[in-house]
Amino acid sequence: MKYNATPQAPIHSGFGPHTTASEVLRGRDLSGAIAIVTGGYSGIGLETTRALAEAGATVIAPARTPEKARASIAGIRGVELEEMDLIDPASIAVALDKRGQADGAIAQDPAEEEENARVRGGHIAGLRPA
Repeated sequence: MKYNATPQAPIHSGFGPHTTASEVLRGRDLSGAIAIVTGGYSGIGLETTRALAEAGATVIAPARTPEKARASIAGIRGVELEEMDLIDPASIAVALDKRGQADGAIAQDPAEEEENARVRGGHIAGLRPA
């Protein structure tokens, strides 16, 4: 089987491989915005969650088992856990319908892209330096 790579080209965003989430959001006021960050309670997702919350957004971190995630987001204002199994489309639909529409979604896994189509605003990759 032959692997066909997607052609890539620089987007000249002003960001680089060492840019942090906080640097991407510097100078942006996200007060009143709602963001969903899958994997938002660990690793790069936690750093993304932290940066969005510091910029004023309400961040929803989906978790299959919220009790496991609760400790990692403790003390970060503006972050809410939502019980959600990302493998189960019905679970996602229930959670999104309960909350209404979000302003953006950040998927840590490309397989989650399909559900992100339900979220207005797309991805943090759309941000440009202020």
